[in-house]
Amino acid sequence: MAIRLCNQYQRARSGSPTWLLLTLGLLLSQAASSAEEYFDCVVDPARIIKLSSPVIGLLAEVSVSRGDKVSRDQVIARLDSAVEVRNTALKRAQARATAAIEVRKERLALSRKSLERASRLANDAALTRQRIDELESEVRVNERELAMARFQRQLAKLELDRTEAILEQRTIRSPMDGVIIERVLSPGEFVDNDSHIVRLARLDPLFVETFLPVELYNKVRKGMTAIIEPEAPVGGRHEAIVTTIDRVFDSASGTFGVRLELPNNDERLPAGLRCRVAFAFE
Repeated sequence: MAIRLCNQYQRARSGSPTWLLLTLGLLLSQAASSAEEYFDCVVDPARIIKLSSPVIGLLAEVSVSRGDKVSRDQVIARLDSAVEVRNTALKRAQARATAAIEVRKERLALSRKSLERASRLANDAALTRQRIDELESEVRVNERELAMARFQRQLAKLELDRTEAILEQRTIRSPMDGVIIERVLSPGEFVDNDSHIVRLARLDPLFVETFLPVELYNKVRKGMTAIIEPEAPVGGRHEAIVTTIDRVFDSASGTFGVRLELPNNDERLPAGLRCRVAFAFE
């Protein structure tokens, strides 16, 4: 190719200036076309998910509509949670209660004082050993009752954590930044294990899918840059990076799949476009 272009240039130099300019333009066009090869491609969202609920129930609220942009952890919908809210309030009150512990602390303190007084009197033979043993036993019982009261409060806190987690499951949040492409259910409808509330697409980055002839397999490398030209009315030229190269060929068409990652920080580029991709093969 290089030798042929040089020969054409040498022949053009012997002609008129106009012919020289035309020939130079043709040579530059041929050089560009020899460096870049264009293939059809499609621009897809990086991810599309059907967002459902981890628990079944009646929808009380859906706060998004088709076309809305959403951010990670944003509330998408809520299920009716009247029973769960009241149950959580009950468990919270039980977890905060300290009266049982305070009573057992007082009993333990009193039994210890009684034992101390009895021990001093025992030295003067004013009390029998049996009474001392009874008081010591009472102290041990009160210590165990206090420990049991503290354990019961700890269980109440754990039960509160569980009920709060159950309540949180009834609030559906977005797992990623993206855009709502479909709202399936509305308030008042029932969510079960086979239904979803919305479909959500991630547009940053975008994935570009293309198929190349198998003879180019050894020329494509992960990390290499390609130029993406979306169809009208978007247009423009955008750089994308090769991220995936299929290792299984399509024998019927003699092609293999390639995926490129196209940055889309401002989400200016839409998904679902046809495009052309140009690789600068050496």
